[in-house]
Amino acid sequence: ITMHLSTVDFIWDVHRDDPDALYRGKAAARLELDRLIKRLDKLNAEKKELEGQLAVLNSELDTIESRVEELQRQ
Repeated sequence: ITMHLSTVDFIWDVHRDDPDALYRGKAAARLELDRLIKRLDKLNAEKKELEGQLAVLNSELDTIESRVEELQRQ
């Protein structure tokens, strides 16, 4: 078997090209839904981390405020 390699030319009909068609229909809605769910997961994880940091800061603030009140009473 002999195969001859040749070039392949693709012809693109720009006149009927509609790039917005990629973002229409059920498949596009599913893609966007998947993207949004991933974004929600990422934001919820970040929120949880930031809430943990906030809890640490609030605890430190409470400790400092109680020490300041204690020193002011003396």
